Amino acid sequence: MKWLVRLAIVAVIVGLGLALVSCDSGSSSAQLQQGQRLTAMEAWDVMKDDVMSWKAGSKIIVARPPSRPGKEDLDTDGRSSAWRFVVAPEGDPLPGIYSLDTTVKPIKPNRTEQRRPVAQAIVDPDTWAIDSPEAMEIALANGFEAWMAEHSGFQMRTLTFELTATVEAGPHWRIEARDGASTFALLINAIDGSVIE
Repeated sequence: MKWLVRLAIVAVIVGLGLALVSCDSGSSSAQLQQGQRLTAMEAWDVMKDDVMSWKAGSKIIVARPPSRPGKEDLDTDGRSSAWRFVVAPEGDPLPGIYSLDTTVKPIKPNRTEQRRPVAQAIVDPDTWAIDSPEAMEIALANGFEAWMAEHSGFQMRTLTFELTATVEAGPHWRIEARDGASTFALLINAIDGSVIE
């Protein structure tokens, strides 16, 4: 009889362990749908464990949807079916380039490395607060929507829409659109959402 009780206890412990594992994988790439469009923060949530396992303390140098001929990844809702993050600990000259693309299988973060000049400024993921939909909404309200209405030749896939940092501006979203000789450009603080003059 005692062995039945022990067996039942072991079964409960194993069941709880499996439940915890399945809960922990809630933000993993396994739960993404083919073609699903993500915010930058959602993409980061999928990648960050891999990033930190690769190099602990990594920060974001730049994050943006990739520019891909024939692909319409990004739209005016600030979501994209693909994101690319360049990451490294401060002062590291060998950053990782992590990409996530929900249009191809398997859907999982991929990493390459590329030596480049050490970034002078970085985005700390712990203080980054303005996600891509909010940044796009701020841009639209600050002239981007009106600019697009006047420039019918503009194509969204040519938009520069990136999270980055500079010594002067700190962490920010950089939005730059071109149509012929006309350009729309805006910087948005990635912590408080203010427009950087």
